[in-house]
Amino acid sequence: MTTNELGVMHNKIVPRAFEDLRGWIDALREEGELQEIDVEVDWDCELGTIARKTFGQGHGPALLFNNISGYGPDDDVYSRRVFTGGLSNYKRVAMMLGLPKDAPVRDLVLATRHFLQQRVEPVEVFEGAVKENIVNGDDIDIYKVPVPRWHREDGGRYINTYQA
Repeated sequence: MTTNELGVMHNKIVPRAFEDLRGWIDALREEGELQEIDVEVDWDCELGTIARKTFGQGHGPALLFNNISGYGPDDDVYSRRVFTGGLSNYKRVAMMLGLPKDAPVRDLVLATRHFLQQRVEPVEVFEGAVKENIVNGDDIDIYKVPVPRWHREDGGRYINTYQA
């Protein structure tokens, strides 16, 4: 990458910071890049099938499932929602990087390289959204988190596949 290329990228990048996942979801909602699904959806393959059909060739919206089968208001500490596809197409990757939605893929690569060089030191916080729901010891139950089984051939439920 030449200095000129990086300079061109600086002119195109409009830094966009999202304080948390909620902020990113709100931005997607505002841009018409999010579809919320309120009907009950089964975590066992149905959710994954809907996601695959929606994303198709990379043109579908990100999805926020608000009603996962078997998870309800009684699970107040744990999420009852699943968000997927936040970066499943180039348009949303461009948005996340602060570039125009129609930015060429080459610009996405250059911007990513630029941001990876801008290291940010971690800061320990004592308050904030990250501290809202804390579960310790015997109260921890991984099955209270609505992690889907994405494909029928999967060996189990996965939270960190390409959909996350």
